[in-house]
Amino acid sequence: MMSTLTGYQDSVYSWCARAGLKAKGVVHAYEELDPFREKGLVLKMASLTVADLMLAPMLQYFTAASHGVGQMQTYPALARRLGWTDKHSAFSSTRPKMLERAGELQ
Repeated sequence: MMSTLTGYQDSVYSWCARAGLKAKGVVHAYEELDPFREKGLVLKMASLTVADLMLAPMLQYFTAASHGVGQMQTYPALARRLGWTDKHSAFSSTRPKMLERAGELQ
């Protein structure tokens, strides 16, 4: 019986798990998980997801820097999603004042 490991492409944990299984000679399948493409939630913007709760605060800090705003423009679906989460009270009510104006940090 073959086991399936599900993980994130750039996750250190996924990398370690795959390396450990390979070192032990365990044959396994690997399934990539992309939380932003699951069930079309990025485009629907119907409710907050675990991915939003984890990633939105980091992206808020990233886009506070002028180069971050430029980089985000290359990912329009992600930028729309961040814009949507920014308006949600869970994020707007807890946002630090330094993040109120995107792109102003140097």
